Amino acid sequence: THCISSAASDVYKRQAVVLQGQIQGEATANAKVNLFQATVVYPTKILGANFASSVTIPVSHIELSGRLTTPNGFPSRSQDTTALGDITVAPVILGWHSGNWHYSANVAIALPLGNFDDTKVVNAGRNTYAVEPSAAVTYFDPKSGWDISLAGTYVITYENEATDYNSGDLVQFDWAIGKQLNKQFKIGLVGYGMIQVTDDSGDGAVLGRFRSEVFSVGAVASYNFMLGKQPMALSARYYHEFGVKNTFEGSAYFVGLSTKL
Repeated sequence: THCISSAASDVYKRQAVVLQGQIQGEATANAKVNLFQATVVYPTKILGANFASSVTIPVSHIELSGRLTTPNGFPSRSQDTTALGDITVAPVILGWHSGNWHYSANVAIALPLGNFDDTKVVNAGRNTYAVEPSAAVTYFDPKSGWDISLAGTYVITYENEATDYNSGDLVQFDWAIGKQLNKQFKIGLVGYGMIQVTDDSGDGAVLGRFRSEVFSVGAVASYNFMLGKQPMALSARYYHEFGVKNTFEGSAYFVGLSTKL
């Protein structure tokens, strides 16, 4: 079974930040990201689990404005870019099912294939590898229509050799509580958190440990329908961030459309 999906996000944030190892002043960012994801579910099983692989390709438009310090040392009021971001592959995704309980585990790898120029402040790519092991659990009761999900990811980052900057490792978690109203509609609450658990390092880390942190809460709605004989799923999510340290703060919007082939 092949699943293909695309999603778009619109994010508005403001904070003093370090971007790809380059220190910036206070800035406002507006980012629109189109994510194209393909997932292949194989007919075989591994360790009693369904087995799948996926690849995610982002294309981003990012606008940054404010009191920025560019690599040549001169302040800039704004920069923008539209380019390919880093591609993420998850070669092994495992999923187990036991009654109303569903579990999954995978390791994703972010490849530094996105557009990056160390003479610019704004880049779609990060110019560094990242390894992201994750696990998730979902409880879904088809009789009541309620479900609860929790996922956790540990992000291991590597040094950006162009800037001699290594962002610290992160712990990320996502949660969701949803209610299936009927076969087509579902609504719920969602949220995520990100906590940096190791210090920034490298010759470029002149601000020291500079650990980041952000939390959010929001809402989600989804609608399943048929386009001819093709099953489709449309979803929309909104997140409001709070408790932010050393990173952007704002709101995020996601709209996704997926299908099965």
